[in-house]
Amino acid sequence: MALTPNLRKAVCIVSVDLVCLLLVGTPCLLLWLVGDPFYRGFFCSDTSIRHPYRESTMPTWALILASYSIPTIVFSLVETSRLKRSSTFTWPRLARDMYAVLGIFVFGSLVNQLLTDTSKYTIGRLRPHFLAVCQPNITLDAPVCGNPSSHYMSQTSPVWGTLQSRGRTGWSE
Repeated sequence: MALTPNLRKAVCIVSVDLVCLLLVGTPCLLLWLVGDPFYRGFFCSDTSIRHPYRESTMPTWALILASYSIPTIVFSLVETSRLKRSSTFTWPRLARDMYAVLGIFVFGSLVNQLLTDTSKYTIGRLRPHFLAVCQPNITLDAPVCGNPSSHYMSQTSPVWGTLQSRGRTGWSE
């Protein structure tokens, strides 16, 4: 079966779009599945990691649903209004324009996710509730930390083996 020039062009565009999405989505998936975050130590005087742990106020599924459904509804309304105002509204044209707009939106969200994940895995800032979640077997006073303003707990500190044996890390999770 021979493809018409318009169909051939559409297949080419969709193929390029899928390759672009795969080029950005694959590293995101690999980081999520096999990524190993950067481990960093902490200063005993660091108050930014002493906050209490709080449960999420919004479930992940609701965040994803709102993040994609609200823009899709807005895009649909704007594209429909734009096409009706110019008197060129047809369902195939709306579908083509929505494909273009949503394709850019999804590509942009994947690039954003890739940059965010890459930053988290390479920079590795400790979470604000690190001490509450990990509960290291130390007291942050003078006998353990020495001078609290200058002592640094690193991966070579005895506390690290305790944290890893408990399966707790608190890094960028």
